[in-house]
Amino acid sequence: DAPGGVRVRRTPMLSDCETVTGAPEWLQKHSVRLGLKLENMQALGCFKTRGMVYKMHQLLASDVPPSELVSMSAGNFGRTMAHLCKAHGIPAVLFMPETVPEERLSYIRSQCGATAMLAPGIELASRVQEYCKQHPEAHFAHPFDDEALFAGYGSIGLEVLEQAPDVDVIVVPVGGGGLLAGIATAVKVAAAAEPGRKAVRVVGVEPTGAASMYESVASGEQHHLKEITTFVNGLAPPFAGKTALQYVLQYVDECVLVSDNEIKDAMKVLFNQYKIVAESAAAAALAALVTGKVKDVDGKNVVCVVSGGNIDVHEMMLHIGH
Repeated sequence: DAPGGVRVRRTPMLSDCETVTGAPEWLQKHSVRLGLKLENMQALGCFKTRGMVYKMHQLLASDVPPSELVSMSAGNFGRTMAHLCKAHGIPAVLFMPETVPEERLSYIRSQCGATAMLAPGIELASRVQEYCKQHPEAHFAHPFDDEALFAGYGSIGLEVLEQAPDVDVIVVPVGGGGLLAGIATAVKVAAAAEPGRKAVRVVGVEPTGAASMYESVASGEQHHLKEITTFVNGLAPPFAGKTALQYVLQYVDECVLVSDNEIKDAMKVLFNQYKIVAESAAAAALAALVTGKVKDVDGKNVVCVVSGGNIDVHEMMLHIGH
């Protein structure tokens, strides 16, 4: 049992997606066998639960458990943190972008009783720093750049290896880099430890309007964005994780970029052809695959991680139409 009564689920793998009626023609044209790892069916609706449950275990087991947690989030990390904090009577303070979907904001404030303060996305980190200076008793829970989170997310990679043992390529959405770092590290270490297992490539995907990890990988140093120009809040932190970057540089094969429109098109495919409700960030991996951004996949077994499904009908209609 997890803190707060949240049990991390072993999420399904939807296989043979290339055979579904109406599937993207690109898949058959390139003889790609597609699996979708459905983290939208995870407890609390997204992959963040895996990492935050493990992190909360660590915090509660420490000699001095936190009296208050503060963080920044576009919604999913904040949603998970607020839920677990409420269960343990720990006050939660979250700084969120002004563009955060109303459904996420309402859940955090109304159902979890957390304090949520809005700011421009590019200013979130500085707002958190200022708050922590004024409230030294607060414990900062990093929303993506924490090895405890990587460890939790790594379980996704291990499940993929079990559910799709012939996988050649795993495609992962990238925001701050925690999910990518965790999956890539687990997959590469596990695959190397199993004699005879073929190598698995791991590819990260970011929106062009928030390419912090892409630029960080290119330069080898942590990149801070000067502006954010994407609607995909879940993949738009103001910087790439410094610790995550070290794992990405060691274990990730490539990072690629997709446009907002390509992500919207992938959301439509997931909903219309596969009956999967995916938030915008969760559609990035499929978007990269079916637009040819992921190279050397002809005839290969590919798994795309669908990272979350916390989107309401109004936001879905806004992005993909009626």
